[in-house]
Amino acid sequence: MMERAEDPALQLLRRRPGPAFEDVLTENQQAIQMTSINTEILSSMMGAFASVISNNLNGVMKALAALTIIFNVPTIVASFMA
Repeated sequence: MMERAEDPALQLLRRRPGPAFEDVLTENQQAIQMTSINTEILSSMMGAFASVISNNLNGVMKALAALTIIFNVPTIVASFMA
């Protein structure tokens, strides 16, 4: 059987060179935490933006419904007279 060549990055991780490795791990964990925090912030901002758009669309739909009712009244009157 052929053995797979091991990734050089994995070889470096297995050696654990010392305090610099611990610093890299700490920085990596902090970056992961900041990414998750920023993801949550972005998600809540997208939700707020969608809510604003939905409210604006609701107002437009109310206006269009009112116009439809106004324009249908003459049509109904004319259909009874014909």
